[in-house]
Amino acid sequence: MTIPHHRLTRASKLIFEFAERSVGSPEAIYAWFYPNDKTGHEFVHPRSEAMRLAQVNNRPVASMPDNTNRASENALKQAPVKVVTPGGQEVDTTTAFGAPSH
Repeated sequence: MTIPHHRLTRASKLIFEFAERSVGSPEAIYAWFYPNDKTGHEFVHPRSEAMRLAQVNNRPVASMPDNTNRASENALKQAPVKVVTPGGQEVDTTTAFGAPSH
């Protein structure tokens, strides 16, 4: 599952943003953008994983409840999406990321 991830400028080519990882760890895609788009895709993680990622990477991470049935498309569409801050607080997406610029 993903949520919109916004850039100030349009991507001129396919762009992948990677999360910081410890030395020796594999690269982890944080978000990606298709050519000519200002809006890309950012993964939504289960809350417990989002809390760990937010602390390790010192950046907000989109989350959904741990008990969301990820095998059910309907459950994913209805899951409330919040953002976990590096300090462990859960806030709404607009508070964490701001409103999209058009």
